[in-house]
Amino acid sequence: MRRLLWIPLLLLLGTALAACEDDQPRTSPDSAYQAPEPTTVPAAAPAPDRGQTLYNTWRCAGCHGEQAQGQVGGALAGTTLPFEQFVQAVRQTRPPKPAFSTAELTDGDVRDIYAWVTSLPASAEVAAAVQLGPGEVLGMSVWTQSGCDACHGAFAQGSPYAPALVETDLSLDDFLAALRRDVTTIPEHGPDAISDEWAARLYRWLVAGASITGGC
Repeated sequence: MRRLLWIPLLLLLGTALAACEDDQPRTSPDSAYQAPEPTTVPAAAPAPDRGQTLYNTWRCAGCHGEQAQGQVGGALAGTTLPFEQFVQAVRQTRPPKPAFSTAELTDGDVRDIYAWVTSLPASAEVAAAVQLGPGEVLGMSVWTQSGCDACHGAFAQGSPYAPALVETDLSLDDFLAALRRDVTTIPEHGPDAISDEWAARLYRWLVAGASITGGC
């Protein structure tokens, strides 16, 4: 009989304890977790020394001079051109200058080159322009005006889209045949865009190493 009396007491105690637990504030696992603050990797500071190396590696000196004093292309030393306009000029074809893609020169690369040329004193002396023989034109002018740099690379070094052509071992006949093969899909290869005569000139320029200052 006494055991039966304990049963209601135990049930009452259990109800009271449950009510106490309900009164306690509860924290879900999600709200208890504190996410770490996001970290921002600071952009690397422009490196003028690296910019000078890139300037020479990408043959900028051939057009703009060893100290960016100007030659075939304009002077860059001490330029006051804002960086946004400078990088835009790098990306555009301005014959004889080819267009440099981001695969060739990243914006970071261009910023380093910009840091170097802006660190140079502007010079009043401009290097002499390249002298060409009668009937010659700069091979780079033909290359860029024909839009070849867009697929084959700034200096015919090749790209994921088209093969390298600098110092090609193709014969002239094979070169012309390859040029005309896809004129339906690549109209820039058609005779209306580049005649056989100019294609032959361009071929000789490529075989000779695609020199910036070389004629064709």
